[in-house]
Amino acid sequence: MDESISQHYGRTYKLGKSATAPSEGESGQEFTPYQAAFRARIMLGILVVAAMFWATGAASIGITALLVGASMYFFGVLRPDDVAKAFAKDAVVFIFGVLAISRAITKTGLDRRIGLLLLGYAKSLNRLLFLPMFAVA
Repeated sequence: MDESISQHYGRTYKLGKSATAPSEGESGQEFTPYQAAFRARIMLGILVVAAMFWATGAASIGITALLVGASMYFFGVLRPDDVAKAFAKDAVVFIFGVLAISRAITKTGLDRRIGLLLLGYAKSLNRLLFLPMFAVA
C-alpha cells in the first residue's frame, strides 16, 4: 500500500471531508497535500513562537506548553481528542510536576539552603564534585 504523507495524516486523524448521499452511502474526499502542507506550516510557526518564548523567558515553560496545545486546537492542526491524547502522556504530566515542585523549592529558598549545606561539607574540590552524587543516590 503506497500512501502519501497527507493521506496517512488524513486517515489517521480523520481529517478528510465526507459527504453522504442517500443512494450512494458515504463518499469521502481525501486530505490533499496542500492541506497537509498548510497545517505543517502552521505547526512550524507555533514551534518557532514556543522556542522564542522559551529562549527569552517571556512565558514560563508550563504556560508555553499549554499555549502550544491550545494553538494546535484553534488553528485546526489536530482535533481536541488528539490534542488531549498528546498531553495525557506520562512524560508530560511528570514534567509539569517537576516544574511545579522546582517552582515551590525556589520560592521557599530551599535550593539555597541545600546548596549551603552541601558547600559546608565540601572541604576540597573532590568532595565538592562527588558530594552531590551521594546526596541523590
